Amino acid sequence: GIDCPLRLMSSRGLCCCVLDMILSRLAYTREFIATFPAFHRVLQLPCSDVILSALQTRGAPWLRVIRLMFNPLVESEPGQLTALHIPSLLECRVANSTFIAYGESLSVLEIGSEIASLSWHFRDVLSVLIRCPAIERLVLRNALREPQHTERLLERLQPLHATLPSLSLILLRA
Repeated sequence: GIDCPLRLMSSRGLCCCVLDMILSRLAYTREFIATFPAFHRVLQLPCSDVILSALQTRGAPWLRVIRLMFNPLVESEPGQLTALHIPSLLECRVANSTFIAYGESLSVLEIGSEIASLSWHFRDVLSVLIRCPAIERLVLRNALREPQHTERLLERLQPLHATLPSLSLILLRA
């Protein structure tokens, strides 16, 4: 086993050529902090989807901190956005990502989006938050989608409720 988990950090943007090397080490990573291009040209997928797939298949039992930023994709139709459960996670800060991560010990969740296709439905964000009883800080920067008529009707018929006793900061920016 590894006694000292890795800190994968870069203060500058990385190219996709190093992504495979990084992903092979996720199982031993405590902090994953980096900026990547929007799209992996070889795999023909958003870089955030490549990372999500690696987290789903390889796991990351040591992972405590995710701070990932992706260059914005070209505006497109809203795609699949995924919430990934990582039990060890304490902090998730993502921008222009197709996924967020959460866990029972998560205390910080920050989601940012520069394009509408990577924004979330409020109901989906709330369903993640109710699984994070330790959440203290929530920041949503252009991260929520404008609700459609059927969503507004559903919210009237089925009101949303959440008890978040540790939440001390909510920052919403449109």
